[in-house]
Amino acid sequence: MPPSIVAPGRHDPCLCGSGRKFKNCCLARTISPDQAQPRLLVVGAGASIEECRRSGMKPDDPFPSISNFAAKLFQESHVLEVLAASYLDAHGVNYDRTVLDVYAAAEQGKAFPDGAFERGPLRSFVRLEADDWKRHNVETLFEHAWATFGGAADVWDDIVYNGIYLFLFHAFTEQFGLGPARSINRMHAGTSVADALFAGDRIIDLNYDILVDLALQQSRKIFSYSPNSLRDSILLYKPHGSFNLYDCREFQRWGFSDPSNPGVGLDRHDGGTWSPSSGILPPRLNKQYAQHPIAERILAGLNEFEPQVVTFWGVGLTASDVDLLDIYRHACGPAKRVEFINPDPSATVRAAELLGVRVKHYWPLEQWVEDNGVEWHHDKRLT
Repeated sequence: MPPSIVAPGRHDPCLCGSGRKFKNCCLARTISPDQAQPRLLVVGAGASIEECRRSGMKPDDPFPSISNFAAKLFQESHVLEVLAASYLDAHGVNYDRTVLDVYAAAEQGKAFPDGAFERGPLRSFVRLEADDWKRHNVETLFEHAWATFGGAADVWDDIVYNGIYLFLFHAFTEQFGLGPARSINRMHAGTSVADALFAGDRIIDLNYDILVDLALQQSRKIFSYSPNSLRDSILLYKPHGSFNLYDCREFQRWGFSDPSNPGVGLDRHDGGTWSPSSGILPPRLNKQYAQHPIAERILAGLNEFEPQVVTFWGVGLTASDVDLLDIYRHACGPAKRVEFINPDPSATVRAAELLGVRVKHYWPLEQWVEDNGVEWHHDKRLT
């Protein structure tokens, strides 16, 4: 596997390359000088979209949201055509079955006629998403997949690779490049938020990308990935998987790599394959972490953490996220302050109702940054 995150000892050379001992350099950026109140930061898709708009090379073409997930990420594949067909059949939506028939006859070398893909089930679902995404979206589609195929690993590997990982990883590299944190685009939003975090704070990152991870590195923060907690570090939970979470099903092993060195997969000399796509937990309604062993292990012990401040950034709370809501309610109960960074004030109202606590609304992000007494890293402001 690629190298994982390793925290230096206090007398070791600092990871930033300054040549000084860690205790005399970046340790000061991780240990709070005034023993700040412990914080839980929850990061959702809205944060990644905002980072694309502020820091990406294609700010007008950010990562997908639930409203355009299929349109932006689904690539042509047999498994997605079959899944879309099953979904459309269940909802009484008409489509042309020619694509499915040709796939079935592929061994005889039958060619796809002109226009077959456009009339087929996958493109028909994409149009359905565009017309009424609140009823027909990636979550309802993948919930149908779960009900239809269950937890069959080979089916889900195909669905996740062709429907999420491949194009999202491509979109990430187009926006930010690839390589060490110091050599790619600076995460203007993420580094500003990271500056308000210190050792003992915890982050739940619901996204598959590594924007938060790289922002922490660019802010010279020491962090570790749950379930492996390092001393003097910020603890990062990524229960939905990540570009840098490598899963090897053959040997039932998995682990996070350094986010500065992600890749599409690694073959082992003993026959196993380490793959980031097989560790991704797809978005679907009513998912339960007990059904996903990696996610369950990553989140183990989180309920023992009692933050004084809970901050949601780019998160849209829904009643269907039963497991997540339980985690959020447990965290918000003893908290002195609950914050919601979101351009939609109604989302804050909905959060207050679901969580049963008072929630303070922030927008734009600069408002939250200034309220937390940290420096904004970029002149570009979004309103």
